[in-house]
Amino acid sequence: MIYPLNLPSGMSSEKVTTLYGLIAQLDFDEAYEVQDALIARIDLLAKKQRNTFRVGDRVRFDDKRGTPMNGEIIKIMRKNIKVRVDDNLLVWSVHPSFLEVIE
Repeated sequence: MIYPLNLPSGMSSEKVTTLYGLIAQLDFDEAYEVQDALIARIDLLAKKQRNTFRVGDRVRFDDKRGTPMNGEIIKIMRKNIKVRVDDNLLVWSVHPSFLEVIE
């Protein structure tokens, strides 16, 4: 059985062990029901996170090499947010979890 190295906040190792035990007992159809529920939960959390941003907000994120980038939100899409970067006016499509609002 595989256990995550970082437990979610508020979850003890006993709860995680119990959760994995329950998942291991699911049949095929039940596993798909749980998958659908998890996807719905992830979508809800992503929507809440995305709704904290507004077009025109100044944001910061790190590119793939770890270089800090600053820019302005120009469009909020279903999964990502388009950011026009200050330095070279390129437009990046960034997941909201990587963005931080700056003043």
